[in-house]
Amino acid sequence: MIRRTIRAIFYLFAIYWAMTAIIYITTQAGSLPHFMPGYAAGSARIHSTHALSATILAVVLFIIGWAAGRRWR
Repeated sequence: MIRRTIRAIFYLFAIYWAMTAIIYITTQAGSLPHFMPGYAAGSARIHSTHALSATILAVVLFIIGWAAGRRWR
């Protein structure tokens, strides 16, 4: 039971960071929500480094969630 809960938490965080990466890739810096790092009023720049780091974090969290759900013998 606890493994499923931990796995679900890791998966939810991974989905959150994957969505954040998509927002960074598809949205210009001037159109980002004000609470996100990288917001710059009137800027047309895309924050590819933020998107890359969010993607890497999402993949790592998916892997940790997968490993947390496995049975170790």
